[in-house]
Amino acid sequence: MFTQFKIFIALAFAGCVVNGQIYTDNCPSVSGNVSQCNIDTPIADVPSISTSNILTPTYSLNLTVICSSSRLNDFKTAASCVLNSYRHCGDNDYKTLVVKEAAYKDAITYACDNIGPIMHVQNCIGDSVTDCIRNREAREKRTDGATPDRSEPFSDYRDHFCARRQITKECTEHDEDFLACVGTGTASIYLEYYRKMTPAGCGATSIFIASSLLLVSLLSTFMKYL
Repeated sequence: MFTQFKIFIALAFAGCVVNGQIYTDNCPSVSGNVSQCNIDTPIADVPSISTSNILTPTYSLNLTVICSSSRLNDFKTAASCVLNSYRHCGDNDYKTLVVKEAAYKDAITYACDNIGPIMHVQNCIGDSVTDCIRNREAREKRTDGATPDRSEPFSDYRDHFCARRQITKECTEHDEDFLACVGTGTASIYLEYYRKMTPAGCGATSIFIASSLLLVSLLSTFMKYL
């Protein structure tokens, strides 16, 4: 059923740093900017979005509604506004860990053009992928507790951030249950979608599945009450 499905973030990406690329604790402008995004681009029957919603992508998602011709352009405008408000909080280094607006909009278009395969793949991510991610994060010292703080060189944080996304990519694309569920053609569409969401700081040609969670969280926030 393509009208509604549950994003398996609680399973496949539980505990992963989502939108933690930039510290917002000392960014007083973000709240007002996000509020203004909602005022400037209201979307009928869609609740306003907030930073806390964006940082907690654990909602149901209805892509068929978001991708409808009557909503897509407004969604792109509002979502890009929130994205830029978030990026505004980071210095030049940390901005490289968040996808830019043009690439973000392109990824949304691609997702809507390939809605069936992408929704199918999301439903194929299961417990075995989660177990692989947790095992590798522990072995490679890439857990939440090992995240470098501001006192460390930016390169340490970047490497940690990008390595976690690489772990997620590899655990997903090599999982036998996942591959049996999706098939080669569908998986390639999904990976292309996430390639488009790869931030420059993690390499222009790399494919990091977890990098896409910014888009997923924004989409899911808009669709929570529909």
